[in-house]
Amino acid sequence: MALKRSFFASSACVYPQGLQSEPDVTSLREEDADPYDPDEGYGWEKLFTEKLCEYYAVDYGLETRVALDDFSTAIKLNVESSDAYKFRGSLLIETEDYSSALIDLNHAIEISPSDDYALRKRANAYISLGQTVKALADLDKSIELKNAYPDYYFRRGTLRYESAQYLDALENFTNSIDLAFRYADSDPRFITTYIKRSETFLRLAKPEDAILDTESTIRLSNAYWTLPEWENLYPAIDLQISEAHRLASDAYTALGQLENAKQAYERASKIP
Repeated sequence: MALKRSFFASSACVYPQGLQSEPDVTSLREEDADPYDPDEGYGWEKLFTEKLCEYYAVDYGLETRVALDDFSTAIKLNVESSDAYKFRGSLLIETEDYSSALIDLNHAIEISPSDDYALRKRANAYISLGQTVKALADLDKSIELKNAYPDYYFRRGTLRYESAQYLDALENFTNSIDLAFRYADSDPRFITTYIKRSETFLRLAKPEDAILDTESTIRLSNAYWTLPEWENLYPAIDLQISEAHRLASDAYTALGQLENAKQAYERASKIP
């Protein structure tokens, strides 16, 4: 008999490996999945299989129950469940259905106005729709509610940078770096903030400070190259190092140190 219906469950393996490396791991939350770093085998298999289920539904009519369906059912059972709206909205962002995501996230925030995660996710939807002012308002509120989370400052700093508000961007990137230091020994992705701050220093005509941040980027990135648990991120770390050398070249050029600029550019070019 042909299979007509299946259920596809999620798993902790789709969450970043660095958050699960210790025996006394803190309970994972939905927002911990981003930035992504699933298990190289089972984690990526789970995510890839979920996409395959979507294609089978289109091509062969296989009904697959996934988290999105479950959250829809939860909403039907309890229309006042802010979590159900919040997490369904988050999943809709992943499918690039930003308008529907906004509807769900608006409901979640109406029910629970102090949910910083729902506000951050709505900011993501606004960003994708090009509504920067609304995104910034949600990030401002997220930081007001949870001011010790470095990612909120990084996202707000990025929006400020893209809006040419470089002093505000600098302040946000600095706050993000200061807060992220407690995570720096477990997650190299926070090093990206040094690159963004270096770019900001260049915009503010502060090449010496930009060089200091590129040096921090290279030093920290090279340190992670010695840790086998981050082997799956080695390509991304290489990109960070290459970008740091490129920015250093720009900074040395601004200082008139052309030989240093040339050497930094050559180092960037040598990284595949």
